[in-house]
Amino acid sequence: KSFEALLDHMISVRGSKFANNFLDYANIKDEKENDKIKAHISRTISETKLRNIIVQMLLEQDVSREEELDSIEDDAEVEDDQIQDFEQIQDFEKEKEIASKISNIKSFTGKARLIFSILQSNKFFGSSMEKIITASQGRGIIRFGIASDALEKVELGKVIGFLYDILVPDHTGSVIELAPNEAPNPSSKYSAYQLPEYNNLMLVFGIAGVTGGARKAGYVYEIGVREALSSIDSSVADGPDNSYSDIYMDAKNGRLGIEVKLPNAQAGEPTLRYDYDKEEFFASNPKPQNDDIANLINLDPSSDIVKKKFKLIRDVINKFRKSKKEPEIESILGNISKEEYVSVVQPALQGSGSLLKGKLLASYIVSARILRIYYMFKLAGLVQVKTKGLYHLHESFKVSFVDSSGNTRSTELFEFPDARGSVYFRNFRGGRYGIRAQLASSPLNKLNKSNVDLDNEEDRKLFVKEVKSMSFPDPKKLAFSLS
Repeated sequence: KSFEALLDHMISVRGSKFANNFLDYANIKDEKENDKIKAHISRTISETKLRNIIVQMLLEQDVSREEELDSIEDDAEVEDDQIQDFEQIQDFEKEKEIASKISNIKSFTGKARLIFSILQSNKFFGSSMEKIITASQGRGIIRFGIASDALEKVELGKVIGFLYDILVPDHTGSVIELAPNEAPNPSSKYSAYQLPEYNNLMLVFGIAGVTGGARKAGYVYEIGVREALSSIDSSVADGPDNSYSDIYMDAKNGRLGIEVKLPNAQAGEPTLRYDYDKEEFFASNPKPQNDDIANLINLDPSSDIVKKKFKLIRDVINKFRKSKKEPEIESILGNISKEEYVSVVQPALQGSGSLLKGKLLASYIVSARILRIYYMFKLAGLVQVKTKGLYHLHESFKVSFVDSSGNTRSTELFEFPDARGSVYFRNFRGGRYGIRAQLASSPLNKLNKSNVDLDNEEDRKLFVKEVKSMSFPDPKKLAFSLS
């Protein structure tokens, strides 16, 4: 909007040489004007250099804090004494006693070490909790290094919930899970778990060693299952993309799809939009799974309260935008600005709705039936879950065989208790707030163990041999008939 602003932009993008060359290009004759612009360039460059120096100092400070965690031992010895009886804690009073000791520790590094010691207890991760990667007081975040198999054995949300009970025994809210890149989570790879009533502390659990991320661990497991099957049957291959099953193999009448999952895999947490004309949610990315979640939310018994909440949200945002002479919401609510969320929406949501209190926008249930239909739409007939075994999505895909001991063993139906989900406004990249669904737990952890497991060598061989002689229905057609 001004010549100075243009120069500032050129300096920030291209540097001082580019800006000075621009003066020659512009061929400004007026000596006073030329001197004025040069002074502005010089001042801007100085400010930019100072800003870069400060940023670099802050980055180095964070690095030095990380190094401190590897070298400081005195504080850790004192804090270990404070929690030596943690493994014997059985009642709530002792948990409150631990919480009071934590609150007396003043240094952020000290708190990080104490929390680390708690998480090393057998009640939590045990020896799978390997190290503190960093503890940044400025960001309010502690990063932990954890063994690669630990995320398959525990439900992180539940574990952090128990830790929250210890740190803040009287907390009224729940742990907030922040997806990778979801502000203020600085990690692009791992979810962060924020404790609102413990100074908004964020905990991030990264895989220690070369294999990183729960998602990457899932890929590694999928590759392992595929390679183990392909060593028996050369027809085994990957699905072409995420809209298809993970693995395909030959059956008597065509191809059979198999989904491969870790037990802590979520059932879908899409970004949503709200349609005021239809009074319902729809997925921003309209994949079948995302649409399933949106439909589940729309069918929840709390839908009448949801409609009232979103009418309130539209009214307060439109009033705010009208005062600023900005376009109002008509039919679709997607992203809103940080100012709109913090100054307008958040105050309006506090205390509204008898079942959906505060910031909670909606709730929903994920059932095994919905996931069975979803996986069949991906042309799967079976699901292999690590540590749990192999499951069929419909009786038509059930596989049975006789093992070496003469026992007949069969896949189990893919079935688990309903999982509860919630919908909130979340801070996305660029300072915008959007609507996102989030599950409270990992439903696949609730599966009963199957009698057939593709991680077992004998089961793999007998399974492949049996499938070769079987005929299966078209999964997608079956899903349409059931939905």
